[in-house]
Amino acid sequence: MTRNHPLKLKYTLYITSKNIHRTKEHEVVTRDETKIYKPLSTKRKFDQDHTSLPYGYKHRKTD
Repeated sequence: MTRNHPLKLKYTLYITSKNIHRTKEHEVVTRDETKIYKPLSTKRKFDQDHTSLPYGYKHRKTD
């Protein structure tokens, strides 16, 4: 990791849940489904403390 490049998060989170569905015969069934979450935002700068700011954000100057 270098100072000139934003932190690139390589974490992927898999969430499994039981969801209720209906078949074509109108039966109710429960299925396990897995959803994948990962950081894909290319318009945000991720800091090392896992916070993010939009690109181009500037802190206000104080007097």
